[in-house]
Amino acid sequence: MASDRSEPTMQPVARCLLLALLIAGLGVTLRCALPVTQVDGAFQAVLRAYAVPQQDHQQHD
Repeated sequence: MASDRSEPTMQPVARCLLLALLIAGLGVTLRCALPVTQVDGAFQAVLRAYAVPQQDHQQHD
């Protein structure tokens, strides 16, 4: 007995793409609508502690 199933379509891929576009749109909307929070002093101290020390323009041979 032959199956009545047709060939697979691109519908699941299209749904996944649509969902990804909706999530990306939501992210852009939230980024534009909400202000960015300022970095506090404690976080800046952590960044300075882990920062790579700057070289004073030393040349390497």
